[in-house]
Amino acid sequence: MVGTAASTPGYLRKHGTPASIADLASHRCLVYMHGGQSVPWSLAGPDGNIARPELAHRLGFDDIDTIAAAAIRGAGLVNVPLWLVREPLDQGTLVRVLPQASVIRTPLHLVWPRTRFLPHKLSVTIDLLVEAIPGVLALD
Repeated sequence: MVGTAASTPGYLRKHGTPASIADLASHRCLVYMHGGQSVPWSLAGPDGNIARPELAHRLGFDDIDTIAAAAIRGAGLVNVPLWLVREPLDQGTLVRVLPQASVIRTPLHLVWPRTRFLPHKLSVTIDLLVEAIPGVLALD
């Protein structure tokens, strides 16, 4: 699964566009919370090494849909799965930031109970997902 960092054109006009990963420290970042802790952003730096910048986050939520919705309303910068914000990006509601700092790809797994015989409806569902997901997650 591919993620992206983004914000609204209005936020970027008002607060500026970060030019580097280090610039994120001075921005309003919206973060994913898990167990009361913010989950760090993982970005590939210019040297290819993984960077996990310190973020002075403005808001944190335990729901990525809520994070994306807050960003669309101009609350700050987000780092969310690309599939979640593809439409707002295509419409110009959101703008990708730090495209040179590619967001780390996260593996996506299908998990089902171990069974001797795979039910037909599960087999069909798996086949449909395997066919559809690459197009949904594609960068272009």
